[in-house]
Amino acid sequence: MYCAEHGRAVVGSCQWCGKRICKLDIGKSLGKKVFCRQCSSDLGSYIQKRQMQQIREEKESQARKKQYSRIFDSY
Repeated sequence: MYCAEHGRAVVGSCQWCGKRICKLDIGKSLGKKVFCRQCSSDLGSYIQKRQMQQIREEKESQARKKQYSRIFDSY
């Protein structure tokens, strides 16, 4: 099989969208998993958003713990 964009031999399929890709199309590889350029940029922004959400949730959780400890320490 050959890449439709470059006419080169296919090395795998994008793990996100399934598009067959050649070495020139690889945007990111994680071990044996490969991602096309478009999906790797989408994946990067998704991971960044998820990390920011986890940081916010952790900060909120710590704030709640402090608030509860103040309430229970006053008894």
